[in-house]
Order: sequence, then structure tokens, then C-alpha cells
Amino acid sequence: MRTVTNVFLLNLAISDLMLGVLCMPFTLTGALLRNFIFGEIMCKMLPFLQACSVSVGVWTLVAISVERYYAICHPLRSLRWQTLGHAYRLIATIWLGSFVCMSPIAALSQLQ
Repeated sequence: MRTVTNVFLLNLAISDLMLGVLCMPFTLTGALLRNFIFGEIMCKMLPFLQACSVSVGVWTLVAISVERYYAICHPLRSLRWQTLGHAYRLIATIWLGSFVCMSPIAALSQLQ
């Protein structure tokens, strides 16, 4: 990854892939069977992973938008802080913030 935008796009792809692979098959199976057959742990993890994946995707799109805005409207100022290191730190913050903000979902989900 040579550019900041490519790093953000990779992060967006990872969050979308996580949603598609880890969450959608389980949700579809539960909807078709009208009964959740995967147990208590998956009952807590699936809504948490879905919410985290969506949150990471949304905040990554916000980061891309802000990065592009500064690159276009303030090109000289943006060169100082739009580095790969800054992008990696921002992505780590996005993931950590999403996990922290969505942790009540895992704590409060229960199988009925």
C-alpha cells in the first residue's frame, strides 16, 4: 500500500469482507430456520461483529472523505499529516473505537 487512500480502501474491504463472511451466513440461516441454532456464544458475537463491521466501514468512509477534502482543498497543509503512519494509527483507532462502542451489544445480547 503506497498511498493513504489505498490503506483506507483496504480497511474498508476488510470490514466489508468480515461482514459478508462472518455475519451474513449465520443471519440467513437463523432467518430461514426461524430458530437460532448456533448457541449462546454466537448469539452474543454475531450482533457485535455485525455492528463493529458496519461501524468500521462508516468511520473508514468518513476518514477517506476527510483525507480527500484536505488533499483537494488544502494540498500544502495536508502533506504534513497525511502519511502512512498517520493512516495506520487512524485505522487502529477506528477499530478500537468500534470495538469499545459496540461492546455493550455483546454484553447485553441473549438467546431466547
